[in-house]
Formats: sequence, structure tokens, C-alpha cells
Amino acid sequence: MSDADDDSPAERLARWTATDAAIGVAAEAEQLRATLAEREAEVADLRARLANLATRVGQLEADNLALRRSRVPMTMGSLAYRGYRRTRAFGGRVLRRFGLRG
Repeated sequence: MSDADDDSPAERLARWTATDAAIGVAAEAEQLRATLAEREAEVADLRARLANLATRVGQLEADNLALRRSRVPMTMGSLAYRGYRRTRAFGGRVLRRFGLRG
């Protein structure tokens, strides 16, 4: 007779329970490793995207600076048109305030 045959039902149950627990712990550990690998891949992807965005922001800031440096000064015509628009807006506000315009 073997030792397994000499075990009482309680001992066999305890051995099976311990074996099942070890299998469950190993499966859970493997699942956690897989989840960790997925998260590490996501972090690597986010870091790559962040680097790409940082590069793009640098390019946009350089382009903006170049545009500001090359801005064409306002001509008399554009200044006159701006003055006309401001005067017209002011006149509209005054007329509305005194009830002379709907």
C-alpha cells in the first residue's frame, strides 16, 4: 500500500486543497504578470507619444516665433479700417444706450 492509500479523507482533502491553492496562486501570479506587461507597453507607448508631442510643441513654438518676427507692419489703410470699425461699434453702443437704436 502507498502513503496515499493510508491517508485519511481529511488528509487527502487538505492535500488537494493545498494543491488547488498553489495552482490558483500560480494562475493569479501569471495573470498579474500579463497585466503588468500590458501596462508597461501602454506606458512605453504614452512616453513615445509624449516625446512626439513635445517635439511638435517645440516646432510650433519655433514657427510662432518666426511668424512674430516676420509680421508685416500695419499699413495706413488697415489702421484706418480698424479705426472705422471701432468708431462704428462705439456709435452703436451709444445709440443703444440712449434708446435710439433697436
